[in-house]
Amino acid sequence: MILRDAQRLKKILNDRWKPVQIIFAGKAHPADDPGKRVLQQVFNAAKDPSFGGRIAFVEDYDEQLAQYLVHGVDVWLNNPLPPWKLVARAG
Repeated sequence: MILRDAQRLKKILNDRWKPVQIIFAGKAHPADDPGKRVLQQVFNAAKDPSFGGRIAFVEDYDEQLAQYLVHGVDVWLNNPLPPWKLVARAG
């Protein structure tokens, strides 16, 4: 959904006074073809220079890497769909 309105997203990311950076990380289940297509869109957006280098895609995402990523995050969105969801456990 965040990539649907590219012009609006460019304005948000490249705002002179309040720029935003978005880091995407994740994997699609091998049988989740729609999920793979979404990740391809994210990957392509990360390479698009019109976004000012403010979109990043982290490859080879796993739980260990997630622990490093969450420390500097203002907003963390996790939106897996069953049956491809990862169950997070505390402590």
